[in-house]
Parts: sequence; C-alpha cells; structure tokens
Amino acid sequence: MKKMKDEKDKVDSAPEEPFVRLIETVFLFIRTYYPEFNQVLERYGLNYSQYVALLTLFLHGSLAEGELARMLHLNPSTMSRMIYALEEKGWVRCVRDPSDRRRVKVNFTARGKKRIEGMMREPAKVLVHLTEDLDEKERAQVYEMVKSINRVLWLFIRARET
Repeated sequence: MKKMKDEKDKVDSAPEEPFVRLIETVFLFIRTYYPEFNQVLERYGLNYSQYVALLTLFLHGSLAEGELARMLHLNPSTMSRMIYALEEKGWVRCVRDPSDRRRVKVNFTARGKKRIEGMMREPAKVLVHLTEDLDEKERAQVYEMVKSINRVLWLFIRARET
C-alpha cells in the first residue's frame, strides 16, 4: 500500500502525468466499489456487459445492433445473443429496418428505460453516503470537483466521437 501512496503522490513534469494518475485512480475506484455496484446489477438480473450495453443505448438512443457491437468492441454474434437475452428480460425491443431487413434497431422498452434510469442512481447513492461526514463546505467542494471532472471527461468523449 505504501508504494501505491508514493505513486499517487509522485509529481512528474510530463504533461501526460495527471492523466496517467486519473486513469489509475478511476481503475482503482471502480475496483474498490465494484462489489456494491455488482449487488445492484444482481438485483436487476444483469451482468456487467449487459449493463454497459444498456448504458450505451441509454446515452445514444436507438442504435442498430451492429453499431452497438462496434461501439462496445464486440463480435456481432456476441452482441446478438446479448440483445436477445435483454429482449427476453424486457429491457429492449428489436425492430427490423423495413428498408434493410438485415439491420436491426435496438430500443428500450418503456419499462426498460425506467429501470435503467433508476438503476443508474443506486451506485451513486453509495457515493453520496460517503460525503455525509463532510461539513457543508467540503461537501460543496466535492460536488463541484465531481461536476468539473464530468465536464472534462465528456469533452474527451465527444472529441473522440467526432
């Protein structure tokens, strides 16, 4: 653990260093809170890959099955099996494109969309709970930092998509 702390505190003049630390920290954060997150997924009857597919669909709206497979770097047959399983569970519905019957559009069902919106809030509640011991000023600072990090990460995501 001392090595991790020393690494975290290390300051390097290289311009990429803060991003290296960010990637490491995000990885460690996800690994640390994965058990709580996994409990949420289990309650909804999902595995992590299915959740990522649903979240991607939520963020982008209706997508062709092939587009979703490319975005998630999955084999089309793997994506088809996953979408079929999600359709069986009532999360999504698939509609063949009338102009190209090979193309399948994936959309949330009304129930699926409502469930993903609720599900996304559950892990965040764990993190909100962690701020309860902070005083009001510290809590406000944490929320502002989180908002700033989100804004920057979305800028990076959008830059990659264009």
